[in-house]
Amino acid sequence: LAREVAQPEHTLAGEVADGRPQRPSVGRGPERQLVVGEPGDRIAQALVHQDNSVTRLGATPGTQDGAFLYAGIDDHYFAALVLNDGEPPAPMRFDHTSFVVPPKAPDAPPGRYAAFGVRFQSPQATQRFYFGPKAFDDLRAINTEVVRVINFGIFSWLAVPLLGALKWVHQYVGNWGWAIVALTVLINLAMFPLRQKSVSS
Repeated sequence: LAREVAQPEHTLAGEVADGRPQRPSVGRGPERQLVVGEPGDRIAQALVHQDNSVTRLGATPGTQDGAFLYAGIDDHYFAALVLNDGEPPAPMRFDHTSFVVPPKAPDAPPGRYAAFGVRFQSPQATQRFYFGPKAFDDLRAINTEVVRVINFGIFSWLAVPLLGALKWVHQYVGNWGWAIVALTVLINLAMFPLRQKSVSS
């Protein structure tokens, strides 16, 4: 996904024709993928959220039907999502694809892109979207489940509280490096009684 936008959350109003609400199709793309094979990078891939979990569909083209809380494309740092957070979420069809554009120069890597489209089974009066960075606080402000777009790995139960603690310390320190040092000291102070007890025993 190419860049951060000034207003990452958008709302689309539904249209009415001949007195009847329409059922529009919504498309987003193409989004630039990261080059395959570079260490630490992950190409843009499709994802859907259902039953309190995120399913990553990879870069392979496909179609999914369901009442997804949200669906879209993400890479390591950015996400493009359609937010289907009604009560209950409306059934929809999610189409996603990827394609490669030949390089402009002989020594340049090929352009790898991803795109998606959404079509709801019933007309929607409004529809919200998110196009922007995978910033924890911004995503949590939309819906706590949207935070699952960020892949914390198998240690998410530990990483999320530590991230919150680090941000809390940063509010007072004002520097991320010193915030890490201060948090490390605080954790060691909290664990000191346990360490002392284990040494003495």
